[in-house]
Amino acid sequence: MAKRLVFEATPMRRLSAFIIDMIILWFVVGVPFSSLFESLAPSRMMVITQESLATFKIQFVSLVLFLFFFLYFTILEYYLGQTPGKMITKTVQEHNGFLSCVMANLFLIPIFPFIILWFIDPIAIVLKNKTLSNILSKTRLLHVDKEIKIFDNLDIGDVNG
Repeated sequence: MAKRLVFEATPMRRLSAFIIDMIILWFVVGVPFSSLFESLAPSRMMVITQESLATFKIQFVSLVLFLFFFLYFTILEYYLGQTPGKMITKTVQEHNGFLSCVMANLFLIPIFPFIILWFIDPIAIVLKNKTLSNILSKTRLLHVDKEIKIFDNLDIGDVNG
């Protein structure tokens, strides 16, 4: 019979999974949108009203990007229990339904009060090995180690010879 060893994910494993996901998102979403950001950026010759309109557009596109990031993490964690970064680092998100996945990823929305989690979550990881988001959403990030063989009825035989 084979069983898997399961542990709370370490801060380094958490960070590695997040960085891998951010790299994936950068290539899938960031690179295609970079030309849009460049075209929206105000030039030195713009009139003030045009500049404020450009700033509004940049903020709107940024919010849409962050919403995409939020949905990426929330939907993958709900349906698969993992994002590609978590698959690579052998971690899995244990959750209690879709709402708990939403709550665990609210830190990705760059709006007050969720921005506060950008500062609180790293401190919570160091102190409790859990983010405040995980604590409030009652989710856990687990490291699933390789399978080990466990023999229930191991008959060694006569050891005396």
